[in-house]
Amino acid sequence: MSLKALTLRIEQSLYDEVKSFAQRENSSVNSFFEKIIREKIRKEEDKLLFDEFSIVGQDQEDSDVEYSLLAQKEVIYNEKS
Repeated sequence: MSLKALTLRIEQSLYDEVKSFAQRENSSVNSFFEKIIREKIRKEEDKLLFDEFSIVGQDQEDSDVEYSLLAQKEVIYNEKS
């Protein structure tokens, strides 16, 4: 894995809080920010996925799952034969 350096400008008081929190978690400030960024990305990806799945099924005509079920059944039975 390749690492990339990043300069981040934050208020001193926020940095002090982050540093204190990181120390309580036995981690570095860098690890703290990396963890927070990963969590934020995961949450945003989960939200996007939820939103996309929520769209599916809103229009019954566009959401013909019966066809998919029949196709899956056909594949399963053909594999067993």
